[in-house]
Amino acid sequence: MSAIHKFRVIDSSVKERDSKEVYNYCFSYSDLGFEFPDWFERLQIDIDSSEVDFDKFFSIISENYQSKGLSAFDLIFRLYNDDFETLRQSANSENPPIVPAEALVWYHILSDLSVDGFSKIPTMELKVEIAQHEDGITAFPHIDDMNYWDEQYREFLVRLLSEVPSKDSYTFPIQDWYEENGMELYDGPLMDTNSIVWGMKEENRIRITDNSSWQKYNQFWWADLMQKNVQYKLENNGDGWLDSLEENPLEVVTVNVLMHNSWFPDIQEVVENEEVFNSTAFFVS
Repeated sequence: MSAIHKFRVIDSSVKERDSKEVYNYCFSYSDLGFEFPDWFERLQIDIDSSEVDFDKFFSIISENYQSKGLSAFDLIFRLYNDDFETLRQSANSENPPIVPAEALVWYHILSDLSVDGFSKIPTMELKVEIAQHEDGITAFPHIDDMNYWDEQYREFLVRLLSEVPSKDSYTFPIQDWYEENGMELYDGPLMDTNSIVWGMKEENRIRITDNSSWQKYNQFWWADLMQKNVQYKLENNGDGWLDSLEENPLEVVTVNVLMHNSWFPDIQEVVENEEVFNSTAFFVS
C-alpha cells in the first residue's frame, strides 16, 4: 500500500507529571477503562458519583485512604502490583514497560498520596504532525465522533510511530516489539496499544477543502507536499475531484502522545534532523 500520511515528530519532552495530568492524557477522550462509578463500586465506596470529575475522584480516594490506611487499596495492589513493580524498575531498564494506562494512572495517584514505594516516573510527550497524503480513506477520526477517540486512536498512533527508527536507523522499536511477541501490526486489531501509547491529546487540525489559500500554510513543512498532491489529483481526476474534497477533506493533525521515554531514547535527534516519515496507518472502525 502506498503512503497515506507523511509525518514528523516536531518536538519531544520528558518530565514527571501528576496524576491529574496523566489521567487527562490517558482518559480525557474516553473514560473506558477508568470509569469513576465503576471504581467506587469496586472499592466499596458508597457515594453518588454522577457529578464526579478527576479532582473530586482524587479527593474521595484520599479521604478513603486517610480513613482505612493501605487497606483502602487492597484491590488496586492485587490488580496492578506487577505493573507497579515494572514501572519502578523502568528507570533503570532499556526495555519499555508494558503497563496499561489505568495502572499508570493508579501509580501516580498513589504517588500523589505519598504512599510508601511510589514516586513519579518520567514520561515522554511527543508532538507529532501528520499530513494526510491520500484522499478517500478514513485517515483520522471525525472530529465529533467520540467513539474513535480511545482504542482506535491508539491503534492508529502505534502503527504510525512504528515507522520511527532507533538511533542507528536499522531497528524500529515498536515493529521489533510486536515481531518479538508474535503479533502483526497490520493484521486485525492490535494488542497492548494502551500499554505503548498511554495517552494522546489532539492539539490542532487543519482541513484542506480546495486548491486555494496555500499561502497561509507556507510556514508548515507539509505545505509544498500537500499543494503538489492536490494539483496532481486535479490533473488526473479533473475539477470534479474538488467536490469530493469538500466532502472528505485532506487533513493535517497535530497530536501530543504520551509514552515511556525508553521507546525512543534518541528521539530528539529525529526532531532536530526534521526527518519526515511515511505511514500506511489508517482508522479501522
